[in-house]
Amino acid sequence: MSVPPMMSPGAWLGMLAAGVRNPPSEENFPYREAAIRTACEDVPEAAWNNRSLRTAMRSFAFWPAAADVHTLLLAEARAIELDELRARVAIEGLSDEQVRAVAQCQAWLGRTSDQAWVMRVIEENYEPAIAAAVRSSFDGRRAIQAGRSIAAIAAIPETLAARLRAPDTHGAERR
Repeated sequence: MSVPPMMSPGAWLGMLAAGVRNPPSEENFPYREAAIRTACEDVPEAAWNNRSLRTAMRSFAFWPAAADVHTLLLAEARAIELDELRARVAIEGLSDEQVRAVAQCQAWLGRTSDQAWVMRVIEENYEPAIAAAVRSSFDGRRAIQAGRSIAAIAAIPETLAARLRAPDTHGAERR
């Protein structure tokens, strides 16, 4: 699934105004925008994206109340969090050797300009569990880079790093 890039709340609301039957007047727009921004202060910035805008344009024929926009954006934020959780959970249950292989593949993906080709090579040459973990974490990273949660960028590598530092079966510390 391709997730569109994040938008600024002002651009998001401007596009929404262009897509409803009763947009606020130019004079009234700043007040309506401020009301919605105030109601949505607790919503992560990543929720202001093209996917949520498309949902809003399909849901609201008329200019929405601030509470309605807040509800819609919180649903988008929850969907983003779920996608990020799936990316982090992808390495659960893998052996330490498999986790190292996933980290190596992720580094390879990060250095290439043709990520789709590299992903195909990984899927063809690594065992299915490793390829699935790389695919899941890669999709999660791609979603993050498309404007999702900044906090999740650090979470995936931290999970990998924690697994690599964990003592192995012989008690030796990994570096």
